[in-house]
Amino acid sequence: DQTKGSSTYRESLRRQVYARTNNVEAQISDLQENIDVNPQDEKDYLNLIFVYSENGQIEEAYATAKELLKVNPESQLVHLALYKFYIADKEPEKAVNSMEILLESDQIDEVTKYQALNDFLIYVTENPSLEEDLIRLVE
Repeated sequence: DQTKGSSTYRESLRRQVYARTNNVEAQISDLQENIDVNPQDEKDYLNLIFVYSENGQIEEAYATAKELLKVNPESQLVHLALYKFYIADKEPEKAVNSMEILLESDQIDEVTKYQALNDFLIYVTENPSLEEDLIRLVE
C-alpha cells in the first residue's frame, strides 16, 4: 500500500484475514491509522463504521459517522448509517433528512435504497406522525 497505493484487491484480502482471525482490534487500529493518514478518504470511515456496528460498538460507530460528516459534509454514503443512528436516538427530522439524501443518491444502489426504505417504513409504523414524510420520500 505504501509503494503502490491502496487497492480493492488488497482491501478485500485484508478484510478476509481479519474475519478469519477475528482480530477486530487490529482491524479497527488499521482503519483508524488510515484515517489519520488520509482523513479525506471516506471509505476507511465507512469500513470503520461497519466494523464498530458489527461488533456492537454503536456509540463508536455513531461518533465515526459524525466525524465523517464533519470532514466531508457532502458525503452521501454516510447516511446509510446515520439514518439508523438518528432513528435510534429518536431524532426523526434528522432521520428523514438522511433518508432523503440516500434515496436521491446516485452512489447507492437500488437494493440498498429499498432496504433503507423498509427500515424507515417500520419506523413510521411506530411513529405515524412521520407518514407524510414517508409519502414525500417515496414520491
